[in-house]
Formats: sequence, structure tokens, C-alpha cells
Amino acid sequence: MRKLLGLLASVSLTASTAATVVACDTNKRITEAKLNEETLRALLASVFGDASAASIDFGDIFNSGDISKSLLQIINLMIAQDNYHRANNNLLEGLGLEKNEVEESLANFNLLNDSIAADKLYTDYTKSISGTSSTQALDYSIRRQSYSLNSQAISLMVDGEAKTFASVGVQLPDGKLWHIRNELSTSNYEQNIPTAKQLSSDGFKLVDLSQGASTVIAGYDNLSGRDALKYRFNDWFVNEIQKKIIENLLSMSRQIPETFRIGNSSESSKKAAYFNRYSSVGKYSQTWNTSTTPWTSNVKMVWELSFKNNQFKKFSDLIESSAVKELIDVNSGILKADKSIKDLIAAFSTLENVTEDGDDPYLHQSGFKGFISFKDGEIYGTNNLDAEFKYKTALLGANEPGMLSENGHLYFQGAKSDEISLVFVLPVYLIELLKDYEIKTNANDEEGAKVNLGPSATNANQYQDIWNQEQNIKKHSKDINELSREEKNNMINQFQYIVSQNADVLAESKTALYSLYLDADDILYSSLWDEISKYIKDEE
Repeated sequence: MRKLLGLLASVSLTASTAATVVACDTNKRITEAKLNEETLRALLASVFGDASAASIDFGDIFNSGDISKSLLQIINLMIAQDNYHRANNNLLEGLGLEKNEVEESLANFNLLNDSIAADKLYTDYTKSISGTSSTQALDYSIRRQSYSLNSQAISLMVDGEAKTFASVGVQLPDGKLWHIRNELSTSNYEQNIPTAKQLSSDGFKLVDLSQGASTVIAGYDNLSGRDALKYRFNDWFVNEIQKKIIENLLSMSRQIPETFRIGNSSESSKKAAYFNRYSSVGKYSQTWNTSTTPWTSNVKMVWELSFKNNQFKKFSDLIESSAVKELIDVNSGILKADKSIKDLIAAFSTLENVTEDGDDPYLHQSGFKGFISFKDGEIYGTNNLDAEFKYKTALLGANEPGMLSENGHLYFQGAKSDEISLVFVLPVYLIELLKDYEIKTNANDEEGAKVNLGPSATNANQYQDIWNQEQNIKKHSKDINELSREEKNNMINQFQYIVSQNADVLAESKTALYSLYLDADDILYSSLWDEISKYIKDEE
């Protein structure tokens, strides 16, 4: 059986000076351990039967109050990084593309991690500034929890070289420094924070605060709001958001390469890439019927707008207006062909919305409830739905964009008895995100291997052809098609993350990867053994 630590010399995920730790010389498992870094490192060495494991730098993962949890996070991260490198290189090599060096793989892995975490931070922050109080902004709650604002001791690539900055701040598109009250000094009660509209566009800059608030760092002078948030809240981003998705990244390191299969090309002797509809993300994101049965989506973007009962007459007038009738079928709520969900939401903007949900990171519409997915009636995904939301049945059955309806009405009972809710849904179909998708060694490469949306060379476009048939035309989304390639790639990452929350997928990934990387005889800490033993299969 393969030993993970035996790979570290070549993988070199994190390098540091060697430390001497004496591993246990017995297979009797440890039942108690005092919580400190030295003990955790000794236990890590015991897990893999290799003292060099104790010298790996895992940063703040050691801050957990639970030893088995800390060890499990470390193990999951190490396996995820190595498997991502190994499996993706197998895919690249099979397609005749240049393989990645370890450092490049780790950089791509970190970009994947950033992509998923950035979506959550964007929605969390826009939610925090949607209320009436300016001190609800996430900046204040993060500071109260003793996390740093701005980026401290951060390494950035400047003119092709890594440069460390002591403190990096964010300049807003209007040229003002992003800060809150008392941040610059105890006597400064002013604040400059971005609006949701500003965050939906570019124009943010990074500044070297050690040189003053106006010294812009070269190459970081036109960031998106989504990227700017990562630098403003770097401490929180890394230690609160990214740390909590390590288990998902473990599963995704297996899911992503298996999304594609390698087959013969109809045009040359080279191998070609084909989408694997039987992969985890294929099976759990949508149906792929090859008959005339309409496809259904299992990943849906949801927004909710709520207003007080006294505005019902205004709502009724809007429903009967030509502006709304041009966008939807007012009987079913289904969006008409080539119409935008953004325009539909905007058509009801004159209602006084009382919800305080954030914006989505793609279409930048407020009231975002998340990417919602279902399995056996249970909800998972980036779920921000109210505990007692009233439209579960309607949401389950929604496979075309528009407004949800109930008993012929395009509204639902709100969270409070005197409120009414309008629910907008955009079922997202993976096939729309995969159109023109290319597998590349690195994202910025000009050329890659185009993914065929079919099972083989003889039916290379089968899925795309079915998608364009009459039974599926109404499911096409103007909003998704207008996203940039980068945005579509980020959304595909979001799909993989959502699927990794599926208990069956996660269990399959753990079983495959723990069995591949870990030797049961070397797991000497009993609490850790209890956590992972059910997933480890002995090799025959």
C-alpha cells in the first residue's frame, strides 16, 4: 500500500527544516493526548510511520481544540493536494498536454480553493452591508473576533518576482482607502466601505500601507470586487472559510479529473477529451436523457424578494404590467426565450424589499439564497434558505428559469405573517457551462484540449445536440450564456463543491483515497483511527 509521506520528497508541498521526532514503536493505539503542537506533530509522525512528517508546516490548522480533528484536516489537505497533482497530470499526459510541476499544481489547487471560498465571502459581505446600519458590515464582526483587516505579511508576485509586503490595504474604485471607524486611529470615526454595486465591478487597487495609503502595487491596479474582498479579509478568508472546506477539496481532487474521459479523436491520431456524464458532477447536477424526455437540473440559483402586505396592490399592478408580461408567462412564471432573470428581478425593484440577503457573485442580484441542490428531498449546496421556507415543493419541480408559483399565484407566504415573498429561480445546467470548455495545463495557457460534449468520437456532440432539441430549448439561459469563460469556470468549481457535499460522493472519495494513501497499521492515534478506519480498504 502506498505511503503518503513517501511521496513528500517529490511532492514538496510545504518545505521546512527537518525535526527529530521519535515515532511509537508499537502498534498499540494512543487513547489520550495533551493538546499542544509538539504532541500533534508526534502523532502525525506516528500516523504515517515517518518522523519527517513532524517537520511539515501546516500553519493555523494546529489551532484546533480537537487533536483528531486537527490531524484529519492535515491528512485531508495533504492527500487532496497530492491527488490533485497526480490525477490531473494523468489527464494532461493522456491528452498529450504538458504536465504540471508540483509547484504549478499547488498553485492551481490554491486557485480552486480561492474560487470556492471567494464566492462565499462575496455573498456574506454583500449580505452584511444590505441592512440599514453601516456598522453591520463584516469588517466590524471580523475585527471583534480578533482577525486582522487587510493582508499582513503577504507575498505577491510583482514584475515576475515574489515580494513580501508588511501590510496591504485596498483602495476603492473612487480612490478612497477601504476602512471602518477607528481602524486608522482611535480618533478617526470616518469609514469608507464599498457598495454592493461597486463590488459587482472592477477598479479596486491594492496599496502598500507601509508606504502610505496611495502607493498602488504594480499589477494590482484593477481588481474585481470579488478579488478585493480576499485581500481585505485575508486572515478571515484563509482561517475561517478555506479551512472549513478542506474535506470537500479532498473529494474534489478525485471528482474533477473523473469529470472527463480520454478517447480516440475522429480528426487525428491524438487522443481527445469527452465529458463523462457518469462522473459525480454529471450524475448529481442534471439529467442527460438521450430520448425526448426533457432534462432536469439539480443545481438552482435562488433569490427571494419579500415585501409587506400593504404593497400587495402594487405587486398585482406589476404582474399585469406590459414590462413583466414581456418577460414571463404570468400564469406559470416561466421566463420567455432570450429573456434575462436579471431583468425579471429588476422589474420588481420598486417594491420595498425587507429581506437582507446578500448578492450572488455572478449575476450580482440581491436576495440570493444560494446554489440549492437536493438529494432524497434533503437540501445541500450553498444554502441560505430560511428554516421554514414555504416553497420547497415548487423549487424541487423548477427546471426552467423564472418565478416560482403556488396554486396559480406567483407569490408565497413570507418569513413573517405580514410579509409576502417572490421567489426567482435559475436552474443551471452543467452543459451550458461546459460549452467551449478546454482542459489546460494552466488556466492562462492559450491552447488546450477542447472537451467534446458527447460520449465518444462517433457521437462527439450528442449531449449538445440533445440540449438544442425542442424539449430543452426553454431551459437555455441568456444569463449563463453571457458569463465570461472565467466566470463559467468558477461556477463549474462551485458545482464540484456542491456535489462534494453529497454524503455518498464524499464517502466514495474517502474510501478510494484513504485506501490509496494510508496504511491502517500506521494510524496509532485511536480517535483518528475511529474517524477514518471505516473508509480504509485492505489491498488484496
